[in-house]
Amino acid sequence: MNITDTKNVHPTDTNQAVMVPDFLLLPVIESAFCIIKKQETSQIPTSLRRISNFDAKTLHHSTARAQIISSINSNDDFRQLVEEEFFNRVEANVALNSWSLNDAISIIGDFASRNDLALIASMLWLKKTRWLRIWIRSNTCTQFNIN
Repeated sequence: MNITDTKNVHPTDTNQAVMVPDFLLLPVIESAFCIIKKQETSQIPTSLRRISNFDAKTLHHSTARAQIISSINSNDDFRQLVEEEFFNRVEANVALNSWSLNDAISIIGDFASRNDLALIASMLWLKKTRWLRIWIRSNTCTQFNIN
């Protein structure tokens, strides 16, 4: 997958033009899917109720990923549940606690060497931080050969 591909990309937030490819958001999408599967149907955003009846293979379809991301962006209650689920993962919490803008290149290099860029990108996207916009704008993705 090419990082410059413009299909299946999602804004860091509704006011920003910086886009993140959905393959870098898979960890947060997986956390959202866990929430969808755990919740009663009445507690799931309406747009995701159909997805709740499927298994994890659903996440292989870009339409399902786009619906999940759209619900995270548009439903604050759902977003909060997803954040809690995501940051309950030990590796996500480690990513959050290890992040420093001053050491961003080094940290991203460490995550790249472990094939964990999706984890750090998901963490930064969920937090809607300026760190993610800086990372993408600085061509860090190109520096670490994400394609």
